[in-house]
Amino acid sequence: MKIKTCLTLLLGTLLFSESVMAADETTPNDFSVGAGIGITEFGGNMGKLYSTSPALIDVRFGYILCSIFNIRIGADRATYEFDAAPNGLVDSRITKMNLDLEYHFLAIKQAGLDPYVVVGVDSVERQQTFQTLNSVQKDTAFGFGSGLGVNYFFIAKRLSVWLEAEATQINFKDRNSSTYAQAGIPNTKGLQFSGSAGMQFHF
Repeated sequence: MKIKTCLTLLLGTLLFSESVMAADETTPNDFSVGAGIGITEFGGNMGKLYSTSPALIDVRFGYILCSIFNIRIGADRATYEFDAAPNGLVDSRITKMNLDLEYHFLAIKQAGLDPYVVVGVDSVERQQTFQTLNSVQKDTAFGFGSGLGVNYFFIAKRLSVWLEAEATQINFKDRNSSTYAQAGIPNTKGLQFSGSAGMQFHF
């Protein structure tokens, strides 16, 4: 009788342990929402024109497709300033809408540190305010980006912080233009580099 009781208690303990572990595992249909800040700058000739490194505001919404893939949509914005002939002083605000796919090297939410790679496409809007000329111009473009990141999960894996670095090719229509040639800038080609950090809530 004692042996039967012990076996029953042992089986109950094992079942309870399994249920706790299962509750802690990643499940499909897991959503996340997050916000962060960062810094961004351009390389190449675009970097000679957009020579500042402004702050970046980043918001994102994620959806876990399976244990190693996460899809997310998001937006980020930064405003650059430059002063170059022939247009003089210009404020250029760049807003990107992102659709990204993350590949995680470890099962999502199964480890404290969660490294990943990300690739995605961007819909980009640029608003240029030509202060010297007293005019505003808007244009749109598509971008393609990739990068590396890491999440760190805590508080029952419902909260995480992220660090991410990304490079994006934005195909502005005037990237081959010689508008700023007299300022020593033959075209406006160049990758956009960004680094961000933020916090996500998972539910």
